Amino acid sequence: MRRRSPATSAATAGSASADMGSLGRGLDILRSLGTHGSVITVAELAAQPGNSRATAERLLHTLASEGFLHLIPDRADEGAYEPDLACLNLGTALLGSFAELWQRQPVLQDIARRFGVDLLVVTCDGAQALVIEHASASAVQQASLVGSVAPIESNAWGRCLVWMHSAAEQATLTDGIRQGAGGRAAAALGALYQAFQGLEGNGRCVCDLDERRVAIGMPVAASPGSPLLAIGCIAPRALLADVKLADSFWAQFANLSKLINRPVAAGQDGGKNGG
Repeated sequence: MRRRSPATSAATAGSASADMGSLGRGLDILRSLGTHGSVITVAELAAQPGNSRATAERLLHTLASEGFLHLIPDRADEGAYEPDLACLNLGTALLGSFAELWQRQPVLQDIARRFGVDLLVVTCDGAQALVIEHASASAVQQASLVGSVAPIESNAWGRCLVWMHSAAEQATLTDGIRQGAGGRAAAALGALYQAFQGLEGNGRCVCDLDERRVAIGMPVAASPGSPLLAIGCIAPRALLADVKLADSFWAQFANLSKLINRPVAAGQDGGKNGG
C-alpha cells in the first residue's frame, strides 16, 4: 500500500476541513431562513462574522445550483435568495417519518373545527419549538404553520417540551434561556416555572394571550425511541368559561395526546373522534 507523505496528508486534511466548513456555513444559511425570515441577500450574509462578499456570493450560488435556494428575479441586483424546492423535499422526507402523526390528521382537524381552535403538534429543534403539524378551525384555506419555529420557552407547547426533558437537559436549556433573554430572563424563567407547576398538577399548560384568547399546551405520551412531542392550541377564552364544553375539550385534548404515537391498525380511520 502506498503511504501518503505528511504533506499530502496535511493537504487532504485541510481540504476536508474546508469542505466541512463550507457545508456548515451552507447549513447555517438554510437554518437562518427557517428562523429569521424567508429571504437572504449577499450583503446580509457578507456582513456576518467570518464572511466576505466573495464568500457570501459563492455560498449562495452553490445552494442555488443545488436547488436549495432561488434567486428572486426582481431583486437579482441585490443578490436576494429565497428557499427552493430541494428544501421542501427535505421537509417532506422528515415529516414522512412521522407516519402515525399523518394518520391522525383527521382527528386533529375534527377537534380543531369542533371546538374552534387552531391545533399544533410540535417537537424540539435545539432550543426552538418546531411545528410539524397544524389543523385550523377555519373552513377557509389558510397558510399552514408547519415548519415555523419559536423560542422553546415562549409558548405553552414549547414549555411542555422543556418540562419533558431530563433534569440535566432542563438545566442546559434554562441556562441558554437565561443567557439569550438578557433583561427578560427573569420573566421568561418565571413563566417557565409557572408552567411546570401546572404540568405537575394537571398535565397541561395554559397561558393568557389577550382578553379573548388563551394558549394551551399538553405533552404527548412518548413512545420508546420517538422524539419529544407536544400538542398545543390557540383557543377562545370562552371555551374554558363554559364548564360543560371545557370538560369535553379537555377530555378530547388529553385523549389526543395519548393517541398520536399509538400505532394505527390496518383499516382504522386514525382514531376519529378520539376513539
